[in-house]
Amino acid sequence: MPKVELVYDRACPLCYPAIAGLFSSLGLGFLFNGTYFAIIAGLFLAAVLFGLGYRAKSRRGYAPLLLGLAAAAMVIAGKFLWDENGILYVGGIAGLIAASAWNLLPKRALTTDSCPSCATDGADSNGAQGD
Repeated sequence: MPKVELVYDRACPLCYPAIAGLFSSLGLGFLFNGTYFAIIAGLFLAAVLFGLGYRAKSRRGYAPLLLGLAAAAMVIAGKFLWDENGILYVGGIAGLIAASAWNLLPKRALTTDSCPSCATDGADSNGAQGD
């Protein structure tokens, strides 16, 4: 049985006509106009920023979140404030993609092999000297 997914995880701009067609067929086409679209876009941007900030300290720190905040501001400004400025909007989308990719990169593991001052000089984990 074919399955129709209503949740779009990573919708690309090329998929917007398909999404709009699906919503229009369900009678929800008004969501892509004016105030409703601004609210929906704001909610999705907030979800992206929450994902960048959630447990940021244990991943790449707060730098990807700051990049995401700047990029989200560019998206809002380019889409809703300055008469659909395409360069600002696309730059904001690129910034969000870059922040997400940066946040996904794993941290390098710290090794104690290269640090001579970290050597235990024969001590075990309890601090007792080995024989």
